[in-house]
Amino acid sequence: MINGTREVIIKFEDGDIFVSPPKIKVRRGQTIRWVFEGGAFTVKFDALSPVGAVGFRRGAGGEVSGVVRETAQTGTYKYTVAAQVGGEIYIEDPQVVIEDA
Repeated sequence: MINGTREVIIKFEDGDIFVSPPKIKVRRGQTIRWVFEGGAFTVKFDALSPVGAVGFRRGAGGEVSGVVRETAQTGTYKYTVAAQVGGEIYIEDPQVVIEDA
């Protein structure tokens, strides 16, 4: 297992959400932590997830995390972040890139 947690920050600014970084590079065994201090949010991978679950949901802000599977294929995984702020849903489509060690 590779040590280290990579953090993805979800922010609401100027009427929209932003995911930083929009493309995160990780290795198998690392943890990805998504953090949003606003309202409820969801992280959902399109078809195949490099972490144990296809999706994560958090009710009132905070964080969710997943460990990159040892069997995850090298490559790019698209996912969707949906955040609820003031009764509105905002969507962003970032990526996770799995690199070889």
